[in-house]
Amino acid sequence: MYKASCQCCSVSIGIIVGSYNCYAPGQIKLLENENELLEKNENNLKESMEALLQSREAFIKHYEAGLYLFFAMDHPDEG
Repeated sequence: MYKASCQCCSVSIGIIVGSYNCYAPGQIKLLENENELLEKNENNLKESMEALLQSREAFIKHYEAGLYLFFAMDHPDEG
């Protein structure tokens, strides 16, 4: 068995191999807050992407309607 020190607080323990992080309570809370913020940002990004896609579809629909109108005005006999 080897001795290892925690990377965050230098507590030594006996482990088989390598090092570990004990994640003191403050670090756990920090990670939880960061995770919550990431989840909120992910949801905001999804909502923004959906709104952009809907806006794009509306733009294309109106653009095509305008093209048909101009075509009809330029070619009244073919309408």
